[in-house]
Amino acid sequence: MIGAATLRSREVTALQVHNTGAGGLLFRFHETIARIAKRFGNDVALRWTAALVKYQGTINLAQLESAIASGNLQAMEAVVNAHAMQQVLEKAMRDPIMQATRAGGLASQAALKAYGIEADFNAVHPNVILYARNRAAALVTSVPEDVRDTIRLITALGAAGRATVVEQAKMIREVVGLPRNWALAPLRFSDELRAAAQRGSIGTLGRRLSGADMVKVRAAVEGGTADSTFIQEMSATYTQRLINLRAETIARTESLAAANYGVHESWIQAVDDGSLPQDVKRVWIVTPDDRLCPICIEIPDMNPDGVGVEEQFDTPEGPVDDPPAPHPNCRCSVGLILP
Repeated sequence: MIGAATLRSREVTALQVHNTGAGGLLFRFHETIARIAKRFGNDVALRWTAALVKYQGTINLAQLESAIASGNLQAMEAVVNAHAMQQVLEKAMRDPIMQATRAGGLASQAALKAYGIEADFNAVHPNVILYARNRAAALVTSVPEDVRDTIRLITALGAAGRATVVEQAKMIREVVGLPRNWALAPLRFSDELRAAAQRGSIGTLGRRLSGADMVKVRAAVEGGTADSTFIQEMSATYTQRLINLRAETIARTESLAAANYGVHESWIQAVDDGSLPQDVKRVWIVTPDDRLCPICIEIPDMNPDGVGVEEQFDTPEGPVDDPPAPHPNCRCSVGLILP
C-alpha cells in the first residue's frame, strides 16, 4: 500500500491553494487526481485486456462450432459462458480500482496535513472497499446481454451465407467482451479491406490501425498480396486494437473516478472526525478550454454556493457525486472550500 509520506512528496506539489476572496481557502486537486489516474490507469487497462484475452482463450472453438451448427442459441451461450467472463473481469478490476481510490484518499490526507489540517484517511474503511467492489461490478453488468447480442449478430451473418460455421465461431471468440455496437466492426473492416484489394488501392479505407500496420496494408493492397489470409490477419489486429481502445477508455474513466472518490471519501472522514468543519463546501471546477463540453460548463452555475461533502452536484444530466460523471472522459475536478 502507498503510504502518506510517499504521496506527500509525489502529490502535494500538484495541489493548488487559492484565496476565495471571502476569507476562505480553495483547495484544487485537479493535478493531484490527474497524476494518480495516470499512474493507475495503465494498470487498469493492462488488467482488463489480460483478463479478457485470457478468458477468450478458454472458449472451446470445437464446442462452439458444434453449438453453432446445431442452431441452438442457448448452447452457444453456454459455451461462451458470459457470466463466468463477467466474474473474471470484475475480479480483475477490483484491486486497481481499490488502489487508485486509496491513493486519492492518502494524497488528500497528505495535502491537507501540509497546510496544517491534521486529517487522517482510513484506507480500509468499509466505504472504500464497497466502492471498489460496486464499481468493478458495474463495469461488467452489460456483459451477458452484450455476449448474447454478439452471438445473434454473428450467427445471422452465417444464416445469410456470409460466414461459415468455423468463421462464426472464431469471430465470436475474438469479439466477446466488446460492446455490442462494436461487435461487427472487424467484419466491416474486412469487407472494406477486401474491396480495397479488388480495387488495388486503399482509397477511402479509414486509418483504423497503427501507422506501421497501415503501411503494411497499403503495400499488400497495392502489391496484390492482400489475400484472404492477410485480410484475416489484419482483421484480428484491428479486433485487438478495439479491445485495447475499450481498455483505455475504461482505464481513463475508472482511474479518474476512483481517485476522485478517494479524495471525496477523505473529506467525509475528516468532517466526521472533526478535522474539517461541518460547513466545508465542495465546488465543481471545469477545464476551461475548447474541449469543454456543453454539459459540464453549466455545472458551476447550477451549484453557485458549492455543495456539502455528502451532497451531490446538480447537473444537466441529473445529480452526480464526482467527475468523471456525468459522462465518460470528463476532465472536470472538484475543489474544497474552507470557510
